[in-house]
Amino acid sequence: MLFLVLFPIITGCGLAAQSAVNSRLRYYVESPHFATLLTFLTGGIFLILAMVVTHDSFVIPSQVVSGEPWWVWSGGILGLIGVTMLILLFPILGSVQTTILTIGGQILMGVLVDQLGWFNAAIKPLNTWKIVGIALLIAGVVWSNLAQGQTTRTQAAGKHRFLWQLAAVLTGMVIATQATVNGYLGSVLGSSLYAVVISFMLSLVILTLILLIVRAPWHNLRTLPQGVKEQPWIIAGGLLGAIYTFSVAWLIPLLGTAKVVIFGLFGQVAFSIVIDHFGLFEAEKQPVTTGKLCGLAVAFVGVLLVSLH
Repeated sequence: MLFLVLFPIITGCGLAAQSAVNSRLRYYVESPHFATLLTFLTGGIFLILAMVVTHDSFVIPSQVVSGEPWWVWSGGILGLIGVTMLILLFPILGSVQTTILTIGGQILMGVLVDQLGWFNAAIKPLNTWKIVGIALLIAGVVWSNLAQGQTTRTQAAGKHRFLWQLAAVLTGMVIATQATVNGYLGSVLGSSLYAVVISFMLSLVILTLILLIVRAPWHNLRTLPQGVKEQPWIIAGGLLGAIYTFSVAWLIPLLGTAKVVIFGLFGQVAFSIVIDHFGLFEAEKQPVTTGKLCGLAVAFVGVLLVSLH
């Protein structure tokens, strides 16, 4: 049982590391788009192998293709937007802010989906606990942001810093929408894993077509072998994301949705603090202050209240 509890925390740490790893990959291929492409390629390969091992069917029933709404296939483009934005946001906002703001966006979108019944979701009316949780989340984010010292990163964001923070929240909303869409597709396919594989493959195909149409500089990929030789972990971003996705699909029936989500979020927030504080994965060091920790603690309590109610 202890292993099952630790597993979502560990994979949550991996998800926090994914943005840092992908950001470094972008440095070598000189493009967020090629970094995203490689992320979906490596992650997709892992998920397909997982389907083979678990003996899941690769057949899509004809009634799913013809009888379901168009948006069930939008997970690919949503994932593409989400991963690309995270790669862009990490060098500007850092690990902690990128993580907590995107989590905030996911929470807000989750509340909207529950409240309005979007994407065929069951309506769950807003209650007092969720309102308090959202208020604490916003207060915690503002507190930790005010407690953040001036760094090269914040100077680079300059007067547009608020816009980048808003972009992080919107990115979180996109990620939450993708999770909802994939969840519905998984229910009609009878396999959450297959739904994620379809999403990854659609992202890969769409991005490849876009890069071909705009005649992207594919020669940028020539520097990839050198990057892998110097820092082999730069190609692990897709694998980290795929492992997290696979573990969520595996653990929810065993632990329940609330526990998996909460432990995973704890891992994300905790390891994002470690990344910033120690400058892991070539990130800019940003020592964590007491004020910032207090703000993050308040924000995390808000996340717990929304997730549990």
